[in-house]
Amino acid sequence: MKVAITQPNFLPWIGYFDLLDTVDLWVCLDDVQLTKRSFVVRNRVVDKTGKPSWLSLNVAKQYHRKNINETFIHVDSKWKNSIVNKLCAYYRKARYFSQYSDGLFNLLPEGEFLLSKYNTQIIKSICQILGIKIEVIYSSELNLPPHHSPQDKILSTAKLVGAKSYYNFRNGVLSGLYAPYQFKEQEIKFYMQDYQHPKYTQFKDSANFHSFASIIDLLFHEGPSSLAFLKQGRKWLDISDCTSIESLPSYI
Repeated sequence: MKVAITQPNFLPWIGYFDLLDTVDLWVCLDDVQLTKRSFVVRNRVVDKTGKPSWLSLNVAKQYHRKNINETFIHVDSKWKNSIVNKLCAYYRKARYFSQYSDGLFNLLPEGEFLLSKYNTQIIKSICQILGIKIEVIYSSELNLPPHHSPQDKILSTAKLVGAKSYYNFRNGVLSGLYAPYQFKEQEIKFYMQDYQHPKYTQFKDSANFHSFASIIDLLFHEGPSSLAFLKQGRKWLDISDCTSIESLPSYI
């Protein structure tokens, strides 16, 4: 089984959905501490002039040291209207805005929600729009014992869910959190994403293309072709024999 274990980001970038389209099971890593200004609570879009801008969830200060699955957000009409108005101003002239806007805006319901559930539902709904089939479980529901390191937690989770191969973002590997060969010792192959971000038309000016924007940027501009576009950047490296960060250049 191909498995990814990653936090539930808010309106993630296109490589996130390439990851989900690659694996059989996504373990939503929600029993870890919420990091201030992380992609769990914000993401980038691109305005009509080609400048990046942030869309952010409102998280009360008392939740900044809580786990993601313990963090509540209150989504009110004022916040939602500000998001909708910003996206309308940015993307009204995008080719597929009228086709996708209502559906995407409806993915932002109002009320009080657990952050992990709110983001995961958005991700699952966007997967349906794209045509990605994915099974999702929450790490907080696996009842794993405490672990000494992030790798111990990930490796134990991967073993518990029956992973034969584990897929992780490039930055996660380069941060030094993992020793991939230890996964191999447990008969789990380790793959690092080396995503080659494709360019698509962001309005008329392709010279100022901004990569790593939220998936909604791709959807508004490329519509039904979005899944095909994001697959263009797919590249995974088998780094199962990697013993250290220093040995990674031989894989890249």
